[in-house]
Amino acid sequence: MPTPEFGRLGDNPTIEDLTDYIYKLQKELNYLLQSLDTININRLDAKVIVANTITANKMNVAQLSAISADLGSITAGTVTGATIQTATAGRRIKLSGSELESLNGATKDGFTLDGATGFLKWYDAAGVNTGGINKDTTQAYEQLYMYHNNYLLFNAGTQFDIYSPLVKLSHGSGRLELTKIRWYDTGAITATTPAGTDRDMIWGTSSQGTGPHIWKAGGWYAMNSVAVP
Repeated sequence: MPTPEFGRLGDNPTIEDLTDYIYKLQKELNYLLQSLDTININRLDAKVIVANTITANKMNVAQLSAISADLGSITAGTVTGATIQTATAGRRIKLSGSELESLNGATKDGFTLDGATGFLKWYDAAGVNTGGINKDTTQAYEQLYMYHNNYLLFNAGTQFDIYSPLVKLSHGSGRLELTKIRWYDTGAITATTPAGTDRDMIWGTSSQGTGPHIWKAGGWYAMNSVAVP
């Protein structure tokens, strides 16, 4: 804003001198007011800025990294290239890059989800990975597998179904236990009960008892029978 400098007019300015000078000031002020959108203002004194006069269409800011503020409730469009977390320390959820993770301090505690691999991992309070779900794309067919360091339980209140042309159950150095398994409810097992490639294991009743039976050496044998050849 132009500052009047009446000293330029001398010690005894005439009315005409004052009128001309005021006219020039009016022209300069009018130019400034009409050119606020394009003029380069290097410094503004905040004491002369009226509230609500700087609107969004008057701002073009390339970077706000120097701003640190409590912004309260924010309504935004797309947030790109940011780390989002529910707290700066302690127990929190953090989203950074392609990973969503649960942290307690600097320790992973709870879970992590990697958006690049699709790997979901669980961690104990010490930050040790105890289990997870992952996909393996190195095989001929993409595989989904689950693991746990201690105990993996599938608990269905009514029914748990597996549909596959082939189901394999295996174990490492421990043992594989199958309890209350029901492949076919055949009732009484006779010599004419389908066997071989039709049915390798059935549930039914024979002279050896009621329970799971296997086809072995041309006959059905209860799995808990010592007579299985």
